[in-house]
Amino acid sequence: MATTRGERINSPNERSPGPPARADARPGPPYPPPMAIYEGCTTRIELGDGSPPHVDDDAQVRIEEGRILLLHFDDEGAVVYDGVEEEPGRFRLMARSRRRTALVRLDGSGTVLRGHFEEDGQRFPIEITLGSR
Repeated sequence: MATTRGERINSPNERSPGPPARADARPGPPYPPPMAIYEGCTTRIELGDGSPPHVDDDAQVRIEEGRILLLHFDDEGAVVYDGVEEEPGRFRLMARSRRRTALVRLDGSGTVLRGHFEEDGQRFPIEITLGSR
């Protein structure tokens, strides 16, 4: 490969400087703002068949503006719900691994989500008590 005098060739170990920064680029956070993560939450599901409620005291809830993520365990294993805030404090969720949806509302104290989930045409009450942040 021929070069002219004064021309620099990058060695294979050098990185190209890349394109210049845009003059109109605005500074901003490199990541989205942190979400509220609640550990040790308690989910309580009333099955309505006379059996004791299903309780999981090691659930996790993540809430950020307009979004919610709930992870808990039931008799079949882990259930992950992902949802959106339809109105302030009211969330519609969909389970990722099951045909299950849920609708919950944050109570006035801001510490309990109450509502129901639906699966196979049946509706079951659910209550999630938020743990520590």
